[in-house]
This record gives sequence, structure tokens and C-alpha cells, in this order.
Amino acid sequence: MSNQPSTRLARLLVVAFLLVMTMATGPGVLLVNSAEQWWGVPIIYLWGIFWYFVIVVIALICYFKLWKDSPTDQVSEKK
Repeated sequence: MSNQPSTRLARLLVVAFLLVMTMATGPGVLLVNSAEQWWGVPIIYLWGIFWYFVIVVIALICYFKLWKDSPTDQVSEKK
């Protein structure tokens, strides 16, 4: 039962990652595909950069909260 919060977090991050991948490259791009610019940068570029940072945040949460060394990895490093 101690893995319950980690499992819930893992599922939440998988769903978030799938949503981000859809919004970053799929139909989400069609929402901002125009000639408008913000701060001199086309909106489509800002859209991609924003979702890239969201992906980085998800990866960092996984790295610090979920991805752990397995016991077999620790044994092989000691030899």
C-alpha cells in the first residue's frame, strides 16, 4: 500500500504527458496557427516553447519523485 501515492502520481503524469503531446504537436497547433506575433515572436513558436517547458517539468517531477534505482542496479555498481 505504500506505492499508492506514487502510482497515483505516475498515472496523473502519464495523462498530463499525453495531453501535452496532443496539444503541442496535434490539434493544439491549429489553435494558434496564424500570422500574429507576441513580443515580435510568432505565436506558433511561443506555443511550442511553452509546451516544451511543460514536458520538462513533467520529466523533472518523474525524475525526483518516481524514478528510483532498482536494487539490482545498486548491487551491480558495487562489484
